[in-house]
Amino acid sequence: MTRFKTMQNSSIKYAKMLLFFSIVIALLTITAKQSIMAEIENNKIIEQKQKEKQEAIEHFIEKNNDLLEQPQQITISKEQIAADEMAKGNIDNAIAIYQELLNNPDTNQDEIKNKLIECYRQKGLEEEIEKLLENSNENPIQNNTSSENETISNQNAQE
Repeated sequence: MTRFKTMQNSSIKYAKMLLFFSIVIALLTITAKQSIMAEIENNKIIEQKQKEKQEAIEHFIEKNNDLLEQPQQITISKEQIAADEMAKGNIDNAIAIYQELLNNPDTNQDEIKNKLIECYRQKGLEEEIEKLLENSNENPIQNNTSSENETISNQNAQE
């Protein structure tokens, strides 16, 4: 019987050891599973952030392409720079900008010519004014005034 008890004690020892190792293996499996799940979740977060960054970059490029395709906005800002230069008394800078704008077909040519004439007058460059007027073959301000005077004269004659 002692032998039976010894065998029984040995079996119980082995069973306890098996149970212990089973628990250790189960804990290691759970820990490994949690690590793998955490890694998968981190990868999803990283992928999402990369996708958001890519979308932000694409949006930025798209927005800037729209700005580059709008030459009038650039022209308007050049007109503002020229007006600011003129207001500061930097007439030479204003003249250079207005001359550049005069070559741009997207600008209001009559308005630019009038501003350029104003700059030339401030600098006392009457010859430049004459050249500008000769090149355009008519002065928008004088033309509008003379056509208004002709209209008034014609109305007075009819009365």
